Amino acid sequence: MTRANVADAGTVGLSMLAIHWSVCGATARAIIIAHGLPEVSASGWPKYRWSDVWRIEGAGLVPPCDWADFRKPLLRASDLTGLDAKGRSARTWRRNVETGRMPSIRLSNNVCRIRQCTFLAMAPYV
Repeated sequence: MTRANVADAGTVGLSMLAIHWSVCGATARAIIIAHGLPEVSASGWPKYRWSDVWRIEGAGLVPPCDWADFRKPLLRASDLTGLDAKGRSARTWRRNVETGRMPSIRLSNNVCRIRQCTFLAMAPYV
């Protein structure tokens, strides 16, 4: 019997997940509980599969070539002004996110983030 060679995106701990989501540890814990993110570590500090994290961020199957981009910290609307070639304000970007003109990731009622690679691809069209 041969075993399929399936790539695994790996795992992430709570503190790195909080950095990835740009939230404090308590908020990251609340998001994990609200979404029922399964813990995969047998002992020690809790760990979570990147594939499960990306699922709650709205991404289905993420190909290995995109893993590096998907592991980068998510951005707040206020972070977008520094990356915007047109120099639009944080208020403009908050409005674009709220109205759905810029695709975003809703992690909770109060936490909305944007993936950097999505912003860079979409910003010229918004």
